[in-house]
Amino acid sequence: MSHVLCAQLIALNFLLHKFPETKSQKRKSQPTSSNKQYKLPFSTERDLVEILSYLSKSRDGSDYIPSVCVEQDRAASHLKVLLAVNKCTWNDGDDILRSIKARFEVIFDILRNAEFDRRTRSTETREEILESIVAMCSPRILCRLRLTPSKRNGIRPSIKELLQIAIDGVGRISPQKFRDSSFTATSCRFISLSKEAVRLVNNWLNHRVQSRLTELLGLIRRLNEIPNLSDLLHLIPTGLHGVVQDSNFASCLCNIIRKVSRYHEAARILYHIAKRHPVVRNMKLQLATLPQGAYDRLYSPSHVAKLEDLVPLLGIINGHRYDVSQISRCMAPSKIKFSHEMFSQETQKALEESKIHSEIQLIAFCEIESSPELFPRVIASSKDACFLCNAFIKTHGKMHTSRTHGRLYPGWRLPNLLQMKGLQEELNQVLLNLARNTIGARIVGHKHIHPQPPYESTLLPLSLSPTTRSSFSLHLSSRNLQPTAAGEPMAKKLLSSTEPVPVSHKIGSAEDFPCILCTSEEATFVSGSLEVHIYMETTPDSDLMPHSIIYSIERIENGGNERPPDGSLVIDPLGLTKETLYELPVDNAFFISCQDVTLRLESFSTSVC
Repeated sequence: MSHVLCAQLIALNFLLHKFPETKSQKRKSQPTSSNKQYKLPFSTERDLVEILSYLSKSRDGSDYIPSVCVEQDRAASHLKVLLAVNKCTWNDGDDILRSIKARFEVIFDILRNAEFDRRTRSTETREEILESIVAMCSPRILCRLRLTPSKRNGIRPSIKELLQIAIDGVGRISPQKFRDSSFTATSCRFISLSKEAVRLVNNWLNHRVQSRLTELLGLIRRLNEIPNLSDLLHLIPTGLHGVVQDSNFASCLCNIIRKVSRYHEAARILYHIAKRHPVVRNMKLQLATLPQGAYDRLYSPSHVAKLEDLVPLLGIINGHRYDVSQISRCMAPSKIKFSHEMFSQETQKALEESKIHSEIQLIAFCEIESSPELFPRVIASSKDACFLCNAFIKTHGKMHTSRTHGRLYPGWRLPNLLQMKGLQEELNQVLLNLARNTIGARIVGHKHIHPQPPYESTLLPLSLSPTTRSSFSLHLSSRNLQPTAAGEPMAKKLLSSTEPVPVSHKIGSAEDFPCILCTSEEATFVSGSLEVHIYMETTPDSDLMPHSIIYSIERIENGGNERPPDGSLVIDPLGLTKETLYELPVDNAFFISCQDVTLRLESFSTSVC
């Protein structure tokens, strides 16, 4: 039977390697096929799904990992947010699901009742969303800050202790490194904000109320916005004679700051998505529970899986048929001697104790319930997808996920559904080919690799993360990172318009046009490998109205005479790993440079007209 074969192939691949593929982060900018019935842009759907999936893991622990996708309504009247958690049985984790649903509905109610047409309500609405996020995720936030014990790691040095060590460490960095790297301003700001963060942690420890945790989150977000923070922390001396012995100290602290900051960013991003797309203001959460029979286990307890029964299916590899002993020698040294027993045990364990991961439940639920025309396009979990989930998502082919940690978990299975039968057979073939390729490589001398276990929960920058301050905001992303083909002409000037530029606009290549002069409140420009999203945001204390800022954008030749002047603000989007604020220079001009493309942007006052 196909489900038994799947368990056997998973067991074999697990014995061959725990990490069949390397950790990967790859964002698709557009779906393979474009359907105009979708009212929410693909990139916005992707960001929304990734934010909601991040918030859905509201408590610490490796059980009940949630996943999210969104389904658009044909009438564009509402969005259906589908939620699932890893399950062994039909009613497993139901209390967790109900709790997540109730807390999400508080956030959705705020978005539903917000007055997005009133600029004076912007800050208040974002603060309401943030307060609801903190109320929902405070157990997880406190664990990330190490202010409460972790279920897996127990008690570890808290954010307070780590920042105190970092303050001391930054103070001991060689002055020569500061002169070489221009980190003096960065270090001063880090020390100042870190001392304030330590004070806020003490406040929370003395009186553990939500408002103080929310205030601490705001400070962590400011730490996350410090330019070159990671580079600075990696200068702290480590090793036997350093401030810290752990060489991963800087990466660990940056990871904590980045992940905790995401909760604060989430409030702002949810607000902006809902402001730009009214359909997001009417989100409804639905638990993606499959029929009870989908969780049934079909196996015979008396059947004992044998490795020699699977060998014939492997067929000819490198021109030869290999026997069990030769295949066993391709496994990790610690597993060769007991390969037969371990194969049987892992197969039986997979049949009896395996879970249906949340991503797989969502796909199965959508196959049963969703309309083919508006099938959800993005799926995300609170942690990176495992190897098998990622392989199945690619086999399924209708949805996109941005991240995988590449690890193979043997306790994995597909639901017992008719809609899954064909996909089960396709996945079995993928796993069979993987085993054959691995064995073929090991036979000819490729060594068994033991990679360092990666972080299984990582973050990607979101499209709506602002990168400039005040009411002029930019999002930068590199869509195609391949260099321009040799001989391709480089356009110096682009096109001209005093009318609002469309929301999506491809920058032309005609050299006789001046630069773009634009007053649009939001627009997208595409030039070569660079995609720039611009939107303007007003604040309650600002008297700026939409279209009161004019900005220009032009492309200059890389390597020519028009290189950015010394001292210019030049932003490299490939170096951006988080939301970053930049203060505009006095002349209000700056440059974005990405491999084959350099753009110059400048903002003007309305007197230009």
